[in-house]
Amino acid sequence: ASSGQDIEGVGDDVYEFVTVDQLRAYVCGGGGEDPEPEPEVAADKTITTGGNLNLGDGASLSGNVSAGNQLSLAADSSIDGDTTSAGRTRVRSRASITGDVCAGGDVVIESEGSVGGSINAVGNVDVGSDATVGGSIYSNGTVISASNAQVSGDIHAQGSVTLRSGTQVGGTVFAGEDVLIQSSNAVVSGDVHAGDDVNLRSGT
Repeated sequence: ASSGQDIEGVGDDVYEFVTVDQLRAYVCGGGGEDPEPEPEVAADKTITTGGNLNLGDGASLSGNVSAGNQLSLAADSSIDGDTTSAGRTRVRSRASITGDVCAGGDVVIESEGSVGGSINAVGNVDVGSDATVGGSIYSNGTVISASNAQVSGDIHAQGSVTLRSGTQVGGTVFAGEDVLIQSSNAVVSGDVHAGDDVNLRSGT
């Protein structure tokens, strides 16, 4: 099986990396002072850092994001744009990214988190309970969805795909290894292609 498309790597564009203080000043408008409870950035901005980028609870950022290491969104935070990280991207409960996610590591979306576009991950993808993905998922590892997760497009995984109870997939599932579709109305609207076994539990 194939991942469906090439995984986009980081470093395709040339970025001018900034220091942590410069980044905080740019995001918060505070000249390096402590962030406000709900910092915001004007639309059409691009944030680039050579290290980690962490959004606190309820923080809001409008623009595209490129992190030289890990990207983490705390609960109820949001990014209105596309994101790229050399390492893991983590979207905590009720946090959201409206665009596409490209990660050099794993992508973890916790319960009620959302990604409006597609996910490209060199690592694994874990979609939490009641979380949503508005596009397709492309993973060089495994894809696991928790209960009542929704993926509007296809799922392409080099490894296995596990869809737990109530998961809804609007497209087709492609897996290089096993596909497990569990009970309680897990639904795949398209086809299922597996390099190894397909296991369907009761109620699917």
